[in-house]
Amino acid sequence: MVARLGGTVVADLLMAFWARNIADLVPDPGSDSGSDYSRCVDWLAASCELDAAAYRRILADWTTRHARRRNLWRDIDTRKLPRDTR
Repeated sequence: MVARLGGTVVADLLMAFWARNIADLVPDPGSDSGSDYSRCVDWLAASCELDAAAYRRILADWTTRHARRRNLWRDIDTRKLPRDTR
């Protein structure tokens, strides 16, 4: 029934949308007050899965702009996300 209603097409369209726009949806750690970066890291992890190039660009930007946010890097390491920006 789902296939008959075009459900598989919708799923493909949704995945294409997420892959195309994930970089714009990752929140900037600089906008969070306090030291809880879990929301930012959750979105960063999603970008790693959907668009590896966007993930590397975001991580490279964060490496320079947010280098002193120890808790951000701790959260990234806890999620076992790659730190290589190449």
